[in-house]
Amino acid sequence: MRLAFLGPVGTYGEQAALQLARLEGVEAELVPQQGIRSVVQAVAHGDCEAAVVPVENSVEGGVTACLDALWEVPELAVARALVLPIRHALVGSGPIAGISEVLSHPQALAQCSQWLAAHLPLALQLPTSSTAEAARMVRGSRFRAAVASREAAAEHGLEVLAYPINDVAGNCTRFLLLRRGKGPGEKKLEIDRRRIREAIHDLKEELEKIRKTRGIQRGRREESGIPKISLAGYTNAGKSSLRNAVVELYPGD
Repeated sequence: MRLAFLGPVGTYGEQAALQLARLEGVEAELVPQQGIRSVVQAVAHGDCEAAVVPVENSVEGGVTACLDALWEVPELAVARALVLPIRHALVGSGPIAGISEVLSHPQALAQCSQWLAAHLPLALQLPTSSTAEAARMVRGSRFRAAVASREAAAEHGLEVLAYPINDVAGNCTRFLLLRRGKGPGEKKLEIDRRRIREAIHDLKEELEKIRKTRGIQRGRREESGIPKISLAGYTNAGKSSLRNAVVELYPGD
């Protein structure tokens, strides 16, 4: 089975893909992709039989890039989920005292923000597509370091300068194994999409009525008189999409 994951080799996505393949009892050919959207598209377009993506983190919440990509591909179903403990390290080729730039995926940088502020307060933080890509990019540099796994450090011949550096000891990320075809997750997503479309349609109609009767343009929801919206029963992807729609209608919120 060809299994897409967020590459390159050494990412937490690769660790999750290996564990999920073992849980499924299949031999998998791991196919690294550049970017979460590419991972989802690999299975959506039939280039791979399955894909592994990070959907939410215990510290930083939902992975927006993943939620947006899943929203665009309704034919995918969730075959299995896995919660993977995340233990970040600061890795590089030079001494920690000389580090002026720290590279990593935005979620990883955010998960280590307190440690970085305390130990490298003047270092510039630069986002990359993945933690392993950050490790690859800092190889050989004396002033750059990456936030990545110890496995990524070993893969790219880097030293582990500090470990662990994540702010929360219990940091973990939920990964999903995606396949094409029907499944309980897909049915729920279809229902969620319909509810969101109906909610957005009703919001727009209500806003138009208020604009015509009160002369209100775009503004805060409380000021316009429209009630708050309940997000109960929506999936995380649905909640994110509905919130985005409300922000578009009421940018002052």
